Amino acid sequence: MLPPTVELDEKLLVVSFDGSARVKRSGGAFSAVVWSLPEWTVISAASKYKTDLTVNEAEYHGLLLCFDLLSDLDRGRLILCGDSNLVIRQMRGEIECKAPSLKLLRQKAMERLRSWPNHAFLHVKRDWNQSADRLAGAALQREDGEVVLSDAERDDLATLNRLDELLVPRTCATVVKIAAITRQRRRLNPEALQETLVQRLRMERIGRAQNEEKSIVDLKKYLLGDVQDLTSAEAKSCAKIAEDYEVDEAGLLFYCPPSKQTNEDRDLMTRLVIPETLQRDFLHHYHVSLEGGHKGIGRTYQRLRAHFHWRGLYQSVQRYVSRCVDCETGKGRPTMDGESPGNLQATYPFQIIAMDHIPSLPKSYKGNTELLIWVDLFTGYAIAKASASRTAQTIAENYEECVFRRFGASEAIRHDREPVFMSDFFRSFNKIVGQKQRATMAYRPQANGTAERMVQTLTRALKMYVSDVTSEIGMSTRND
Repeated sequence: MLPPTVELDEKLLVVSFDGSARVKRSGGAFSAVVWSLPEWTVISAASKYKTDLTVNEAEYHGLLLCFDLLSDLDRGRLILCGDSNLVIRQMRGEIECKAPSLKLLRQKAMERLRSWPNHAFLHVKRDWNQSADRLAGAALQREDGEVVLSDAERDDLATLNRLDELLVPRTCATVVKIAAITRQRRRLNPEALQETLVQRLRMERIGRAQNEEKSIVDLKKYLLGDVQDLTSAEAKSCAKIAEDYEVDEAGLLFYCPPSKQTNEDRDLMTRLVIPETLQRDFLHHYHVSLEGGHKGIGRTYQRLRAHFHWRGLYQSVQRYVSRCVDCETGKGRPTMDGESPGNLQATYPFQIIAMDHIPSLPKSYKGNTELLIWVDLFTGYAIAKASASRTAQTIAENYEECVFRRFGASEAIRHDREPVFMSDFFRSFNKIVGQKQRATMAYRPQANGTAERMVQTLTRALKMYVSDVTSEIGMSTRND
């Protein structure tokens, strides 16, 4: 089923909902946001908290909250967006609802849906549902709901909104065939991104969250000399750690790790202190999101530690990654352990590159079914190229386009004993460009371990991030 789209100036309502719950039915929160198109303004937004809820029950309660917010609005076209694949498919009637508690909630939602005959459901990834996800996460932390009334909070929700990227307006412009295409070397940043505005809103959000956590507020008061409101025990506690913290001009608290560096070097090492209410959002961004890539505990921790700080950071990362369902189900254990003796060692960039491919992928709109991969053994720099075939000529052409034009020929290229890699055509091509082939031994994948690991990483990313409805290989994969 293709996702719903909207006309350029069409007036309609879009609602997004989300639910979140703790383990063992210890409590759950849910939220809903109502958008008015084509301006994408927030009409209403709210969140609630209930005890004894599962995640799926919280998602259904979020859907019911949508209808509560829509009760006084005109019955026009409606698009309902959520990141729960189970709820969306059950409401569409694609899968059967078997759980007794969910059956009752689904029946209530179906009855409320009858008053909206012109409706459509859209399943989105969590990254595109950040507005509702933020409200639900905050309600779960506070164990209390809220109704968003202030313009500042609504502006924050609008800044986080990415649903407009999925509901692409249709255009009636005439299609014109272009005989020649020119490329502009200089890349201009689009004004619509407003990066400074987004950065300012994020820092303001972190500042508000810091001012809501008592331990951070007490430490700020101690650093600024405002100790008359602190008790003797609080002042002593702050004095023990105050040497490692600073407050900037905007009132944000930063952590400065102890070191023997100069003051200038110390400023470069400062890390923003993240309050407890936002820690889960940062863990999600650096592990689950597209930028996170579902990396392991070590890499996720190092990326967070480079810029942010909170007490028990490593334990938080370890606990979050170990509970990631996608990592548990999508990652497998290596079939063979240990390094291969005599691996090639590069001494400078692009001296030796490793090559491999991901075959038999779902066919994309551009007809691509293969993904060629090259990895520099010195820097770890990876290049991926989507392709529609796997012939020796195609591989040679893609290598010439993506690697040879930019970095020149390498001393050697490492690959397995794939027939196309061992073909006479590819052997002659390498002889022309002046690089040696270093094929691995049979049944020894560790000899090309760098490329094999990159294959696993990209396969997991494609499996977790490519749309369930359409294959986007060749559209979302960078060719550089």
